[in-house]
Amino acid sequence: MEQKKIKFLLLTSVITFVGCVLSGCTEEVFEEITSNRITFSIDDQGFNESKVYTRGAKVSSVTSFGVSASVYGASSTYTSAGCGSYFFDKSATAGTPTSFYWPTSDYKLSFFGYYPKNNAAFTLQSTANATGAPTYAYTVPSAIANQVDVMTGQNVNILGGGSSPVNLSMKHRCAAICFNVTNSRSSAVTLNSISIEGVKYSGTLNEDSWTLTSAVNSSASNPFTLSYGSSIAANATVNVTGTTNIFLMLPQPIPAGAKVKVVIDGEDPLYANLTGSWVAGRQYNYSLEVKNNAIVVVDEESEVEDWRTLSNNILKKSQLKVLDIGNSYTIGATSLLPLVAEASGADLSSICVYQCERGGASFKNWVDIYNDNDSKAYSFTKVVGGLSSNVRTDLGKAGDGKLFRDVLTNETWDIIIIHQVSTYAPYYSSWNTNSAAGYLDEFISLIKENQPSVKLGFLLVHSYWSGYSGNTEHSSYDRWQLIANSARSFCEDYGVDFVIPYGTAILAEYTAACCYYESLIAPRCGISVLGNSARIDVSDKESKYPSVNVTDENALIAQTAAYLATQDMYRCQNPEDYTY
Repeated sequence: MEQKKIKFLLLTSVITFVGCVLSGCTEEVFEEITSNRITFSIDDQGFNESKVYTRGAKVSSVTSFGVSASVYGASSTYTSAGCGSYFFDKSATAGTPTSFYWPTSDYKLSFFGYYPKNNAAFTLQSTANATGAPTYAYTVPSAIANQVDVMTGQNVNILGGGSSPVNLSMKHRCAAICFNVTNSRSSAVTLNSISIEGVKYSGTLNEDSWTLTSAVNSSASNPFTLSYGSSIAANATVNVTGTTNIFLMLPQPIPAGAKVKVVIDGEDPLYANLTGSWVAGRQYNYSLEVKNNAIVVVDEESEVEDWRTLSNNILKKSQLKVLDIGNSYTIGATSLLPLVAEASGADLSSICVYQCERGGASFKNWVDIYNDNDSKAYSFTKVVGGLSSNVRTDLGKAGDGKLFRDVLTNETWDIIIIHQVSTYAPYYSSWNTNSAAGYLDEFISLIKENQPSVKLGFLLVHSYWSGYSGNTEHSSYDRWQLIANSARSFCEDYGVDFVIPYGTAILAEYTAACCYYESLIAPRCGISVLGNSARIDVSDKESKYPSVNVTDENALIAQTAAYLATQDMYRCQNPEDYTY
């Protein structure tokens, strides 16, 4: 067969192209390919020792999944290419090379993974020539044992010529509903079953958005019932769902009339209303109290827990002390944090955020500062919060690391956030070299030696604008993608799961502060940045904030960009496309 180039194929029939791929002639099709096979790694966002569910039971990880890939010119984007234009709905295993090769850097690829594959309830709806990300359909099975932990993930607009595994950040797309039942009666009862009725149960998923049908379930139509059949002693509490009988429901504002039904042996059913909303990737723990002739939802809003791997326990400590070690990007990300935090109304009396800043500092510079061997001054200042550090804020002199050593030795920090200087931020392979870009291991070692119990965090910084002379990629987006991939590699290699991804949102101090707040403070206080009332009027000459207007018209856009970045830090999204 005469070989054809990608550029020619992209002008031909998609059906012909896909047919060639599926028949196994990929290597014959491409002249412009490398010798590197495509391999995948999986980041199971939300996988946690106690909160990962598939078919009602815990699993430790996902390794096998379905995946499609699109290919297109390097100047284009995935939204204009067929979602299966390279390969479509293939089975893959993390860590095992596929039969497909990387094209050259003249092209980009996007990858779309889903789990579980070959499941009757969760199906791929798109055809290979459907542009953008594929669409999936799911109808929640009536039997709890058949409900699945639906996950999808994607990694888009990757420049060809690669060799590293493609990371698919798999996100939970359902909400986990759990029940504890307390018997407040004076004698034991037998709990026959517990059911959820009046909620939506069918829809389609595209990227992060569900579109649900209007139908709701009932005892007659697709009932969600857990049969229990065991006794609950008087004044005892039982975790009915446990770890193997989780209700995995579609995310939704809970419809009016939705109820939880409890059936006690020998009695008429008891009902209680369900209110509020269920969000994808979150677990809702409802506490039900069985009284003489009723059941009561003790906590109507329920206890909500993220499935993501970040241990929210540390963010919700009774007292939380955070140190951000960096450069001017640290200042840029936090300068408006006090304004945003104050406007939120959050109680910050039991938290503090401090920063160590040295202009243009790399990991190596901080190692040199610690060892009295750096040529620039640096500072230790407070950003926000009611707690105080044991170390006095001050300016550290060039060649004198005593202040920095004191910060690391004379205070106990719960979280220390670091980042690489912008010059080297996109190039992870250089971070541990014996060069100005390197010394990451040494930097982390000196932190851990002084703070053995600290949780390490990372600041994902912004890209240069496309026209900046220092942007060797000549594209703000392409450079950001390298920065994001470097952040991902760092987190994987060092076990870091706390990231403030302001660089994914946008280069703007207000947006950066919103992202910092949403990552660090919102999980602690339960108040999202969405709807925050902080505004800036540049005509106010007394204002201490930068000369940029933040108005009712643009504030929500910035807040949404920050929120979306915290939900998926490795994907740029248009905040104006987000619907509430």
